[in-house]
Amino acid sequence: MMGLNVECGGIIADQNTQNKLEEFDLIYQNMKEGVVFNEIHYNESGKADDYIITKVNLQFAKMFNLEPENIIGRFAVEVFGIAIPPYFNLCIKIAETGGSIEIETYYSKVEKYFAVLIFSNKKKYFTAVFNDITEKKKLEADLQKAVDKAEELSKLKFSILSNMNHEFRTPMTGILGMAAILKEKICEPENSILLNYITTSGQRLMKTLNAILELAENESNIKNLELIELSKAADNAINEYKEKAVAKGLQFNCDIKEKSLGVVSNEKIISEIFSHLLDNAVKFTEQGYVDVIICDDEHDDKYWAKIIVKDTGIGIAPESQDLVFHEFRQVSEGISRSFEGVGLGLTLVKKLIGIMKGKLVLESEFGKGSQFTVYLPAVKMANGKPIEPIKVTIIKKEGRAHNAQHPSVLLVEDNLINIKVTEVYLKNICNVEYAKNGLQALKMAGEKKYSMVLMDINLGSGIDGIKATKLIREIKGYEKTPIIALTGYVMESDKDALYSEGLTGHLAKPFDKTELIELVESVLAEK
Repeated sequence: MMGLNVECGGIIADQNTQNKLEEFDLIYQNMKEGVVFNEIHYNESGKADDYIITKVNLQFAKMFNLEPENIIGRFAVEVFGIAIPPYFNLCIKIAETGGSIEIETYYSKVEKYFAVLIFSNKKKYFTAVFNDITEKKKLEADLQKAVDKAEELSKLKFSILSNMNHEFRTPMTGILGMAAILKEKICEPENSILLNYITTSGQRLMKTLNAILELAENESNIKNLELIELSKAADNAINEYKEKAVAKGLQFNCDIKEKSLGVVSNEKIISEIFSHLLDNAVKFTEQGYVDVIICDDEHDDKYWAKIIVKDTGIGIAPESQDLVFHEFRQVSEGISRSFEGVGLGLTLVKKLIGIMKGKLVLESEFGKGSQFTVYLPAVKMANGKPIEPIKVTIIKKEGRAHNAQHPSVLLVEDNLINIKVTEVYLKNICNVEYAKNGLQALKMAGEKKYSMVLMDINLGSGIDGIKATKLIREIKGYEKTPIIALTGYVMESDKDALYSEGLTGHLAKPFDKTELIELVESVLAEK
């Protein structure tokens, strides 16, 4: 009886095994992945020369447009019709040493991409699992084309805006410069008021150009980020708009609850964020107040610097709150719009905050006011000693006595109005001689040693300011002479390029009299 039981038990065990094998084969044959089992073949000298396909599922055969009966038991070189089996050395290594590897490959005969997992759990044998990723690769290629196209369009926009900006800045130097010179000479109150109108209109145009430039520059590149103290970086913008708010009859309140907040940014970015938020608050508020609060906050397991700019202005209706963050869009648009501007301020703010991995929240009620809350990742500065940002500043030196012998300065500029403005601005501190093109500048520098050179970059036809600078550097005695760019190219990338080409300073057009004098006096004093 016991023997019968054992025999019956063996029959039951064999039947269970058979059932499991059938279940496995059913799953194996219906997998969406193609699976192939292989055995390494060795020649008479014991060297691996091919592998034999021992088993495949239906999906593998379908992937390669083959019939299973024409695959099993055949050498790989015969099945695939090539001299060397696919990934032969890699498969031998896996089969002989074990382990696994994942690869991606393209099989031209069926025009398909595959992700392949190759593994071995028995010496001389390996298994390959194929996953068809052709559609994924096509999507990736289409996406990359779209990204490339977007980057190309972004670069084109950047180039157009940069060139447009330069072309506007050059004549604005003449307009604002001549207005400033006339204002010093004209005593009649009525004419002074008219000149003020010219200056105010010019400054408004420059504000618009700067906003467009900031958009192009921030889309192109942001660099030189470092740990800085938030309240100090924001100080200039807060003070500037406090004066504007008070002049408009508004109450301006600034409450810095936490002064030791440090953020990874730079002074320019922080100043732009505060300037655009405060500009909107003051512009759109006719009565009441503008509040600025800087404090800290903890949420989402992070420590944040929290900036609040709140006003009692016109407010924004719920349906328009998303619109204000779009480029060149305003709540009031068209010929009936109520406020000046090009609709870029909040777009820039949102982009800059995004660069710093921060968040911007708008709360507003139409007719009652708005509150913008900015969250920036922050740290507390150690021991009350913040890491100060590296600044490039122009230190104002004592002016030279008017009866002293004035140094000679070479101005290279092709615009006669800008030449006149520069000459008048500098007449009391140096002798300005000018060249209207690069070749004339080379000739003059070769005949006389100038204390410094003020170089425009775009000089029209002929060599440009960069080439002229390089050639002047080759003249004996000019190896270390200060050569300062006076130019409408004002992006950070432009400045870096100019410094790398041998220029030693930069002043953006349009510049005012004080800026130019301080720059020239500082450079000459250092000599």
